[in-house]
Amino acid sequence: MDDRPGIGGSCLCGSVRFVLRGPLRDVVICHCHMCRKSSGHVFASGAVAEQGLDLERSGALAWYRSSPGVRRGFCAGCGSSLFWLGDEGQVRFAAGALDDPAALRLRGQIFADSAGDYYRPSGPPLPVRSAPERLECSCLCGEVGFSVPGPAGEITACHCSACRKSSGHHAASFAVDEAAVRWHVRAPLAEFTPEDGSATRGYCRICGSSLYTRGQGAFRVAAGAVDGETGGRLARHICTGQKAGYYDLDDGLPQSEGNQ
Repeated sequence: MDDRPGIGGSCLCGSVRFVLRGPLRDVVICHCHMCRKSSGHVFASGAVAEQGLDLERSGALAWYRSSPGVRRGFCAGCGSSLFWLGDEGQVRFAAGALDDPAALRLRGQIFADSAGDYYRPSGPPLPVRSAPERLECSCLCGEVGFSVPGPAGEITACHCSACRKSSGHHAASFAVDEAAVRWHVRAPLAEFTPEDGSATRGYCRICGSSLYTRGQGAFRVAAGAVDGETGGRLARHICTGQKAGYYDLDDGLPQSEGNQ
């Protein structure tokens, strides 16, 4: 029995619960294509030695091998992004999954050249570029695919606790008419609705990729699910009153502590 104090965390539905024990590496934000696909925006992770990860409840924990030597851990019950496991003897954990990420700070960013067209890793987004009349979207493994009308237009970043738990950092999405969605393949598509009745979240059961939310009369597509350029622009931040403390909002965009 390890009696060292630890920092707890969980997925959105609570099926997976863990404690991190020992020294933690601060947060690194990854903008690579695979992390954006998996999380729905960007993946922000700290790191701990493999023996420092104590899975108190493994529940619906599932793993997807996204590339040779790399596995991504997620909850198959709610789609929350949780872990990234390589071959260096460390587990990278989603900062947004922590119950209290106050002990962490932002250490840096990687693969910034792979950032989406709708934001910049630092500073305000660039002017909107052109995009196809329909945007092709998919999960990381490619087993869920669909298209929506383009361009994406205004993209909203949500910092609420549910979006942080689900995406591992914060969410970024744009609204579309659900009736205009054209599904190509969706056999492994799953949905999760929290007990409080808040937004239903759509994700892939095979790779855990965040795909969309449905709630409050709106259907919103995860910006990271778009295969190419979105033609959109990050326009505002909402629910900033629930934002985690390890990152700052320095892009000069409008902010709201509520959900509007």
